[in-house]
Amino acid sequence: MAIELDGDANPRLYLTARVATGLHDVAVIPKRRTSSDATAFGPSSDRTSIVAVVTHADGGHLERIEIDRAAWTPAPASAAVFAQPPGDPATLPVAENPTALTSYAPARDLVPTGWSPIFETVEELGAFAGAATGGIDVIGRHSWQADAAVGSDGRTIGSASYAYSRFTHAVLFGQIASTWRLEQRIESTAGELLRLERKRSAAVGVVLPWQRWRRTTLFSANLELEDRYRENAGDIEALAGAAPVQQEPTLAGGGAGVRFGNTQAAIDIPDPTAESTFMRCKLDWPSASRAPHSQWLAYYRRLLAIRRREIAPLIPDISADRRSFRVEHDRGLFVHWPLSGGRRLALAANLGGRQALDVPGEVECGRILFATPGVGDHGPTMPAWSALFAIVDGGLRVA
Repeated sequence: MAIELDGDANPRLYLTARVATGLHDVAVIPKRRTSSDATAFGPSSDRTSIVAVVTHADGGHLERIEIDRAAWTPAPASAAVFAQPPGDPATLPVAENPTALTSYAPARDLVPTGWSPIFETVEELGAFAGAATGGIDVIGRHSWQADAAVGSDGRTIGSASYAYSRFTHAVLFGQIASTWRLEQRIESTAGELLRLERKRSAAVGVVLPWQRWRRTTLFSANLELEDRYRENAGDIEALAGAAPVQQEPTLAGGGAGVRFGNTQAAIDIPDPTAESTFMRCKLDWPSASRAPHSQWLAYYRRLLAIRRREIAPLIPDISADRRSFRVEHDRGLFVHWPLSGGRRLALAANLGGRQALDVPGEVECGRILFATPGVGDHGPTMPAWSALFAIVDGGLRVA
């Protein structure tokens, strides 16, 4: 919009607008009064003309339309049904002011408008079926998501989370979850015993993003409550002979962490078509004959030979659905795979850096297929980070 003066006592106001197609310019210009107009219509005439000029984007003139205000037709009066209703104006409803400010209300945007089906399988508990949904407001300040599923035996799992992103350098969050898992499976002459664990947790915290050029660092801190509930399931005879389940108290804690993201890493990725990249990725085969590479090569060749000679012939005889395992002291793992003739393939491992574990008696009496260095050096014990495989005769004895 602009005002044209040109030395005239009556300035002329004109407006130029571009249509959405971007192909035409439309200029609406009130016509300047001339002396001929004053002669024809008199000095007191209020004659006003609007001139519309349509111009193509390349500057070519297309059309000029002049509209005389004297030829305008007045609008008809409002119909009776739309006239002012009778009554006291003070009692009539006041029209809403479209320019009035209203407070921001995100509740309507956060109401879910859809959902997605979810299916999940938990070992020994079967399939769980449920749904997931969520919502976010139009300015991204509030967001949430939730899911829930029900198993065939009536057990439920689910989770929900919420994030508040109003602040520029902080995101507040909260989440809750409930899950089931198989903690231990024990087979004995009395039948099968399953020890199940339900874990419920709730956490609140804050994430502080710190962004720099090509780099993002996320600092986080949270408080958490955790409750674990254990129960036994399985065959009736095995349940009758099982020891009472030891429940743990609710735990409260917290944590802090930091995560890094570096977009510079993507720039530093070598060109896969460059010859230098190919040469750097090419194996140095002569190094396999030098230490320590030669020792590692011999070690893996030995493992592959044991697998081919001892394990591969047993695979058709292994029944995966009858396997059993137990965990001791959060680092000892003992697994048994039943074979024909009452034999079992056994694995014993100490997956921790603390003191040694005792080798189970049934494994100690079996035929050792493989053992890491240090196993059995100081009696029937397993040092830190050690493992052995053995073929065991007879049934499984559970401690």
